[in-house]
This record gives sequence, C-alpha cells and structure tokens, in this order.
Amino acid sequence: MYEILQRLGQTFNRKSMCGYSLPSSTKEHRWFLHVKKRKKEGNMEYLEKFVPESIKKLPVHMDFEGQKKAERLFQIIIGLFGVVGFVWGYICQQFSQTMYILIAGFVLSCLLTLPPWPMYRRKPLQWQKPREENTDKESSSASQSAQKTKKKK
Repeated sequence: MYEILQRLGQTFNRKSMCGYSLPSSTKEHRWFLHVKKRKKEGNMEYLEKFVPESIKKLPVHMDFEGQKKAERLFQIIIGLFGVVGFVWGYICQQFSQTMYILIAGFVLSCLLTLPPWPMYRRKPLQWQKPREENTDKESSSASQSAQKTKKKK
C-alpha cells in the first residue's frame, strides 16, 4: 500500500492517518495550530470564553429534594394534560386536539421544571470537610495494632 501511494506521488505520513495532515503554507499552519489547540482544551472551554459574565452568574444547580419535586410536578402536569386532552379529543372526535393539549402540557411542564427555580434550591447539600491524612507514624502504629489483633485470634 505504501508503494502504491508513493507511485501516485502522494506523501504518506502517520498524521494523515489520524484525521489531519500537516499544512503546506504558513496561513494553514496557523489554522492547524488553532484547531489543534481547540481540540486540546475541549469544545466547552473554548465556547465558555464567549459567554457573558451575567449569564455565568446564573445558578444552574438543583438539590436532591428539588429534583424530586420537579420530577413529581412534571409527572402530574403530563398526566393531567394527557387525561384532559384525551377526554377533549374524544368529545371533539379529533386526535389533533388531544395532541395539542398534550404538547401544551409538555411545554408548561418544561417551563416549570427544567430551570433551577429557587423553590428547587431550598435544601443545598452540605459537604463534609476533607479529612487530614495520617502521618507515617500513626499509620504504621495502626497497621501494627491490626496485626497484633490478628495474631491473638
């Protein structure tokens, strides 16, 4: 295969097999380095530079109790709109009416449950403080005492 590529006048290098080839001009070289840097730092970090500070300050977390409330509210809204939509669609004999009501319920439930509203952030998770690592003397004495208890048994 290598000889065939050489006969055709194409250069064969390992980097072209990885999805990119080396640039031939200076302008292409700069673009190559820019793309390589973007791949290295990741797409989210690259896009995060363009997000305004006011958007970055918005809260995006929801505690466990808030997640439970949001899920329950979502289920109630979808169920209620589903039943109402089915009954209304049956009365009108139009399945499209059922679907419109169900879609309206879905949109309403998304607006009420997807953003981290303050009612979903009332009980934040309290993290434990990190433990300090034991010194070598304490860990060696603990291992020796564990060995002594094993010998006694």
